[in-house]
Amino acid sequence: MTRREFLAVSAAITFAPAIAVAQKEDFFTGRDVFARIMDQAKAGQWQKLQMGDLVGQVAKTFIGTPYVGHTFEIFDDREVCVINLKGLDCATFYEASLALARTIKTGRLTESEFQKQTTRIRYRGGKLKGYVSRLHYAIDYFHDNEEKGIVQTISDDIPGALLYPRKISFMTKNFEKYRQLKANPALVPEITKTEDEINFRRNFYIPKEKVGEIEILLKTGDLLGLTTTTEGLDVSHTGLCYRDETDTLRFMHASSVKKEVILDGRLSDYLTKSKINDGIIVARPLELS
Repeated sequence: MTRREFLAVSAAITFAPAIAVAQKEDFFTGRDVFARIMDQAKAGQWQKLQMGDLVGQVAKTFIGTPYVGHTFEIFDDREVCVINLKGLDCATFYEASLALARTIKTGRLTESEFQKQTTRIRYRGGKLKGYVSRLHYAIDYFHDNEEKGIVQTISDDIPGALLYPRKISFMTKNFEKYRQLKANPALVPEITKTEDEINFRRNFYIPKEKVGEIEILLKTGDLLGLTTTTEGLDVSHTGLCYRDETDTLRFMHASSVKKEVILDGRLSDYLTKSKINDGIIVARPLELS
């Protein structure tokens, strides 16, 4: 072996672990899905759609995508902005649809722009500062994204809306159910502080008995949280509104029962059948400012 060959082999051995680490640090799954949606957006000139309609258009591309939960939970000791477009749960479904729609609206159809939009939506103030900065509760998620100018919470503007009657405490009281909190109990007081801040606000919801009457006010792309009777929890399910060609307001969501993203039936019918959901909270996507 010549000296040059020896040096080349040595360099390859030296840098191989670094390359492996770099590959492991890639938290974006589904680049082919992203590319396909961006191609469809360009071909269909989706950028011209109103934001709500664009969110709905993007969301439809996910119909049939497998239901996969807990995709964010990959480390005990640190928070990273995980993106998985190959498997979605009820929260990542509407978040991905909103972040992709905003990416399309910017005209910068790049992975880095999508990652930027996702981070801005997912974390308090748009800044990733550890596990506690993630917006874990939907009612808080909607509030913070209203503060950022990304959505408008409209629950309190809808006839029949009531003050949300329960106190939020589920994560504090059940911290052992959450990977990072179980591994790092010192974070629990910070979660409790967040819950206290949520409880201090005047939060509104629409009781499910009223939803049939007010469906006419809801639009394609509206973000939905289905409030629950579970003690300490705000919502047990999330999704999007979709108004079909017959003008029926339907519920689009990642279903843990059907194990995939589906366009379900009428929203009010879905709620009527539910034993644990007692209403909705709603946030409307805003145009880029």
